[in-house]
Amino acid sequence: MLVRTDCKQFNGYKPCGPHKEDGRHCDNCSEYAPRGPVILVIKLRAAGEVIRNTPLIHKILQAKPNAQIFWLTEYPDLVPVEAVHKVLKWGFESATVLQDVEFDTIYSLDKDLDACAL
Repeated sequence: MLVRTDCKQFNGYKPCGPHKEDGRHCDNCSEYAPRGPVILVIKLRAAGEVIRNTPLIHKILQAKPNAQIFWLTEYPDLVPVEAVHKVLKWGFESATVLQDVEFDTIYSLDKDLDACAL
């Protein structure tokens, strides 16, 4: 059985949406969409700044439509989840998760020591 780990639908720990709908497998899935570059946006502090920087998501997706965007912040509720693959709340658990992801591009919008350390 073929498993396409490069598909946008693949999440690694549970069946994807098309499989849940009708038991479809990767080798005959019409919704296969190769994942584009993986991008991390770091904007940890200042709720107003998080809101002010969200238009970056649309510019990134305009330039790279298949991009998989992760956003790390102390204010996850302020990030538009419909345009971002994964929104992570800043903390030890999220930092641990991010260590296991290989990013093509990282945009760090903070100058704080902890943001730069990532």
